[in-house]
Amino acid sequence: MEANRALVEFAQQQYGGVDIAFLNAGVATGCGIGEDFDPARYRRAMGANLDGVVFGTHAVLPALRARGGGAIVATASLAGLAAVPLDPLYAANKHAVVGLARSLGPALAPHNVRFNAVCPGVRRVTDHRPPARHALRAGNADHPGRGRGGHGAADRHRRRHRGVLVHPGKPVGV
Repeated sequence: MEANRALVEFAQQQYGGVDIAFLNAGVATGCGIGEDFDPARYRRAMGANLDGVVFGTHAVLPALRARGGGAIVATASLAGLAAVPLDPLYAANKHAVVGLARSLGPALAPHNVRFNAVCPGVRRVTDHRPPARHALRAGNADHPGRGRGGHGAADRHRRRHRGVLVHPGKPVGV
């Protein structure tokens, strides 16, 4: 926690204050909750994924309030919005970050401090061809993506992401 406070003090001295804090960490546990449970791996992941956000928020809040407001952005994960059977403890960490954002957002709003979480994820990419070459195969050279029926942008997107569930991102928090 002292390192967080020291960083905030440094930013205040060097730059006159803090307007935004980006709290970013993502550490997999590498263990389950059954026979393969490893308390050291669990604490390491919990320390980075959740404690880092809590300690960072605690350290930066006075500086943001002193400036009349600001923003805190914490990296959660799609694992904070869905089940992750391969690493349930990581999912629990990231669910906690999402819950913190949903709870702190409204609580900090009267102080003009926004708290949001971003939830990045992964997606499978099966088409590794450069876009221009892909467009030329789908349509004609003068009008990439047009020419033959069924080769517009939406059709190319559907073909490129066949079998992949893609959801546009939604902000979490306030």
